[in-house]
Amino acid sequence: MRSILEHIDDLDRMVDGGSGKPEIRSQIAFIGREVAALVAEHEQLAQAYAKLQEAHLQLQASKADPSADSPADLKRISMWGGIKDQPGG
Repeated sequence: MRSILEHIDDLDRMVDGGSGKPEIRSQIAFIGREVAALVAEHEQLAQAYAKLQEAHLQLQASKADPSADSPADLKRISMWGGIKDQPGG
């Protein structure tokens, strides 16, 4: 799989080489789709990271409280979903 930079280099060569407008527009559209996909992936990862941070803060708060649940609560933390509502679920 080629990188975005390689596709941009291709576009630059197309412009320098005098390629036709349809080819150049096609390359620009392709790069735009790839960038949009990367933006969407970044947003998903940012949301997942925020959930993990929230779960981490909740776990730290529960450890600071001596009456909190046991360390078995670690099993309730889901990488993508934060703290699960029910133990084992």
